[in-house]
Amino acid sequence: MALHRIIVTGMLAVFISSSISACGGATNNDQGASFQAVGWQKRNADGDPEDSTGMSATLYTDGEASGLGSMKLSYLKFQNNMREQYIILKKIVCDYTIPSLSGHSLPVLRDEFPEGAVLGSIADEENSSGGTANEEYGARRQSLEFTVYSDNLIQYLNLNQNLIPKPPFTITPSCWGVGVTEAGDVMESNRLSYYILVYEPSDPNSVDPINQGPGTGGTLDSYDASDSTAATTTNTQMMTPQ
Repeated sequence: MALHRIIVTGMLAVFISSSISACGGATNNDQGASFQAVGWQKRNADGDPEDSTGMSATLYTDGEASGLGSMKLSYLKFQNNMREQYIILKKIVCDYTIPSLSGHSLPVLRDEFPEGAVLGSIADEENSSGGTANEEYGARRQSLEFTVYSDNLIQYLNLNQNLIPKPPFTITPSCWGVGVTEAGDVMESNRLSYYILVYEPSDPNSVDPINQGPGTGGTLDSYDASDSTAATTTNTQMMTPQ
């Protein structure tokens, strides 16, 4: 009986140890305590990034989106709050909330944007010349430009034009970063919401609503952080996000 108890106890210890090891690759980052998304930026008329809460974009049909250029781009600012470890930012992830004619939102579209920036630690910043960065790891605060008004989002809108309101309407991206620490732990930053005000350029009476105030053609849907599941649907009128 004693031998049996020793064997069972040993097997339980191995199981617990294996479970802890399997979970060791993920690190809690409550509200961006260690890895923080701190704000959005957009290029101004001079081409310099400045703080921003949203952008305007045109609802283009297939074949016209290539002419959008920098109109599709925004910056998301990240900060490493860890004292000793750098963070490699692997990708930016966005969940898009899109209004529909029914008054509810379409299934959430998720898109991902590969990155590769290295955010230095607080110690790296203190030890660097000028107090901003060193040659090996880079600054611990960085603004990364990416195509928030992405090709996948444009395609999704084009394929569902019969389900979305007539422009202007507002899309709400909720975006965050996914990184790997120097110790090999995977870490997600907090989420930050943005808005994309979509308008129709073919209307001779339409103007850029960012400069003229919001229109009345759509509804602003707030993002529900508890529902971060990418959209899946069998509706043939809808593109299933990847």
